[in-house]
Amino acid sequence: MGEVNEKAGVEMKKVILFILFWFLIIFSVIAQISDRFIHWLSPNALSLIDERLTYTFVPIMINFFIVFLLWKIRIQKSHFLISFFLNFIFFMFYIYYQYRDWGLGRVR
Repeated sequence: MGEVNEKAGVEMKKVILFILFWFLIIFSVIAQISDRFIHWLSPNALSLIDERLTYTFVPIMINFFIVFLLWKIRIQKSHFLISFFLNFIFFMFYIYYQYRDWGLGRVR
């Protein structure tokens, strides 16, 4: 009986971590593409670029921690790799987007 409850607890942790993972991905994508969303979150924001940086990189960095927790509770290897690579792709996209947004990538 105790083993069944323990398995159910581990499965519940997996579900909660995956829900949190996808919520943070969706939140960061919306923050990256929507100026209105940034103004809604921070009405007194002076620099949209700085606010966007905060609302995209912080959730993605938290997601790396969540992926590590998923690995620790032994999810399927395919789920782990998909989650890790998806998070890595978004992380690299946000670096590229911020680099372009700052004007550092312009060639004269």
